[in-house]
Amino acid sequence: MSRRQVLSVAAIGGAIVGAYAVGNRHSIPSSPKAKVAPSAGYVGFHPGLIDAGKHPWYAEVPFEAVFVNDSAEPLTVATIGSSCGCIVLDRGSPTDAVVPAGQELRLAGTLDVGPVAGEHTKKIDLLLSSGAIHTVFLKFFAYQTYDVRPRYLKFDAVNLDDETDDAIASVIFTSDTATFIEEPVTDSPWLQAGLHDRRNGETEIAVRVVKRNLPYGKNFGRVTLATDDPTRPAFTIPIHAEGVAQLRPVPSHVFLRAGEERQVRFILADGATARIASFSADNDALAVALVPDNGALAVSVARGHLTSAALVCVEDERGKKSKFLVSCVE
Repeated sequence: MSRRQVLSVAAIGGAIVGAYAVGNRHSIPSSPKAKVAPSAGYVGFHPGLIDAGKHPWYAEVPFEAVFVNDSAEPLTVATIGSSCGCIVLDRGSPTDAVVPAGQELRLAGTLDVGPVAGEHTKKIDLLLSSGAIHTVFLKFFAYQTYDVRPRYLKFDAVNLDDETDDAIASVIFTSDTATFIEEPVTDSPWLQAGLHDRRNGETEIAVRVVKRNLPYGKNFGRVTLATDDPTRPAFTIPIHAEGVAQLRPVPSHVFLRAGEERQVRFILADGATARIASFSADNDALAVALVPDNGALAVSVARGHLTSAALVCVEDERGKKSKFLVSCVE
């Protein structure tokens, strides 16, 4: 069993995890905010609300919840559940643990603050074998250490028949504490990105869609950026770009397994079938050949393995140009 297990999101009957110690309730204070001891005969968490404080997003915050048994009888724990998967208790399982009369059960764990800013309240429910349920609430405030606007970019109807002007858009990064530690990394041959500092302290992330490398149809890419932020050092900007052209490859992205061959056909805007006059691939591991019968292209992996998508550029007998991507799959 691993040292830390996530509490079930399900209700009390869910998976059980926990770290606990049974001992004299008065030996260690239950919480620094607990100023009044529970009354005689009290059974339940003390305090019932734990204020975990203000923390940056994605931080991991330790906490301790104390279940008190001031009754005259021992109590047996049946299950423990939480309202979210963001609560992790340290080790072991308190299932079937007995809390003697006049003693307590301590649950030590970590709260994952998560990505959403603002005030939040989560809870832990402890079910006794008698059927009684006792709840402790964890309150905390999360704040962002940096902001990215917008969080994704969409390039609609990028005209591939006119390669004179690439499509460009900007994302603005602001932070009082975090800075970039390296240049942006893109995952697609049609995508480029760079950083530009502004005088007002903002950083512009300039994103360019390179038309000469953008295939026809819907394309999805990512720009990944690394910062020195301790709680969220890296983030990704999703990019959607749709290429439109008179010469349309079908399919626009070919996925090949080892030893497999696929054909790509080409259709004009009026629905007529185009015949390819010339073509070229940007990766010599790719084998591309003209199919004489129908003017399509046959595509396969000649040798090795494509570690990234390969781009194939084509031109038909009328001078119309297009392109498509080829990727290998296991």
